[in-house]
Amino acid sequence: MLFDRAVNGDLDAATLLLKIRERAERYGDAGVEQIEISDWLPDYPGQSGEQKARELATSRKDQGVGDSERGAADE
Repeated sequence: MLFDRAVNGDLDAATLLLKIRERAERYGDAGVEQIEISDWLPDYPGQSGEQKARELATSRKDQGVGDSERGAADE
């Protein structure tokens, strides 16, 4: 959404995107940001956003995604 606003001429959005990019180049990451996804496509008719999020989390857990990021404290 921020990117779309910047592309459509919103100078404040473009400025913020450039600041985020500058930080990523300087510190190696863009920091912790909350991302809101809108207009998602369901995997099957009638699937809710909550169902999709739950199913994604389950599939990532089954694949072991994120295990290396937790560290010894979680083991």
